[in-house]
Amino acid sequence: MSATNHPSIFPASAIDTVLENVETFFEGLKTIRKTVFVFSGHGTEWVGMGRKLIQNEPVFLKTLEECAKAHEASFPKGAPTWNILKELQKADADSRMGESLVAHPCLVALEIALVELLKSRGISPDAVVGHSVGEVAAAYCAGYLDIPNAFKAVHYQTEVMNLVRGKGRMLFVARPVGELEELLYRYAGKLSVAAVNSHNGAVISGTESVLQEILAEMEAGNVFARMLKMDIPFHSHTMIGHIDHAPSGFAKIKVNKGNLAFYSTVTGEKAVPGDFDGAYWAKHISEPVLFAQAIDLLVEDGHNVFIEIGPHAAHGKDLSDAMDLHKVGEFIITGTLRRGGDDE
Repeated sequence: MSATNHPSIFPASAIDTVLENVETFFEGLKTIRKTVFVFSGHGTEWVGMGRKLIQNEPVFLKTLEECAKAHEASFPKGAPTWNILKELQKADADSRMGESLVAHPCLVALEIALVELLKSRGISPDAVVGHSVGEVAAAYCAGYLDIPNAFKAVHYQTEVMNLVRGKGRMLFVARPVGELEELLYRYAGKLSVAAVNSHNGAVISGTESVLQEILAEMEAGNVFARMLKMDIPFHSHTMIGHIDHAPSGFAKIKVNKGNLAFYSTVTGEKAVPGDFDGAYWAKHISEPVLFAQAIDLLVEDGHNVFIEIGPHAAHGKDLSDAMDLHKVGEFIITGTLRRGGDDE
């Protein structure tokens, strides 16, 4: 497939096909290529993700082994542990991937392994951005966190997550965040904006009863809305109320200088090295994900190739909406894996 003067969006499929499509586009791209790795967040996980890459890609397997070891080392001595690599290879009936506390470290490990696999094929980004938990893997890719410290961040985050499990859920609503102000006022103290994915959609967190009321209201008004399969109200006032549980733990995370541009979805700005202290990784799970704002900045800075790193490409529509808004004539959007697909 050669590059043209119109947008190019490739579906995520087998990773070799993705790489072939991307390289072909690169060859014909008329504008300067500026590549972004977009790291997926919760909701993209699925049972069996990465399984065939584990079987067929030594670089991918080796990296997962390092991640599994770092994850186990993050637990206090004597605490029960479980193994990421074994979890990714479990049979469907035995998998715990539906549990947020399991999916969280598995997503980070898989995305870090994809980074190393792509690097081994000669594909590296000019910048990174991450949605929710995807920021941990993005920070690894950009050189700010090594694998042991990435999993320290994951461990302390899951400690807080465990305290709020079952206390709320999350709902995607296909409306601009500005149009949700009436809902936030009506349910003051019970509802939070969890993520602004694009200029046309947002995620809200709250109690299940409140979210079910809003879901019914949206459906009655022919507005698309979908409850996320999660039992934790991420990026909400509920998380903020428990974030002090692990302040000393977050302070133990050691940060490097970094070597790539990092567009933060915590601040909505281009990050600087001082941003990544322990407080950042606490805010990372408790404050809204400013994904649309970060993507706007990336596009304004001339980035035009977006490769979603994760088990399923969830942000293609969000990214293409940003391209339309900024009237970008030539770009590429693709993913690496897709849910239930062949990931060889």
